Amino acid sequence: MSAVKLFEVGQVLRYDSGKTALFQVAKIYPGYGGAVARYYGEHCLGGAHGAYHEQCSAASPADLVQWKKSAVQYHLRGEK
Repeated sequence: MSAVKLFEVGQVLRYDSGKTALFQVAKIYPGYGGAVARYYGEHCLGGAHGAYHEQCSAASPADLVQWKKSAVQYHLRGEK
């Protein structure tokens, strides 16, 4: 069985099908109970989010455009 390649800190991940279901990884914790890992980071609309490796995929080029648009709007509102 080959080892699972983990995502990296700083990488933007998609965790669901929603338009803004994106977050940037800030910390990686080992998984428990069969999970590979759990990622925590900043949600594209602000706040924090966490998801298991099995729920995530690397952001697509279109996702990255959405991430930048949402993150810029969030920061421009001065909510951080």
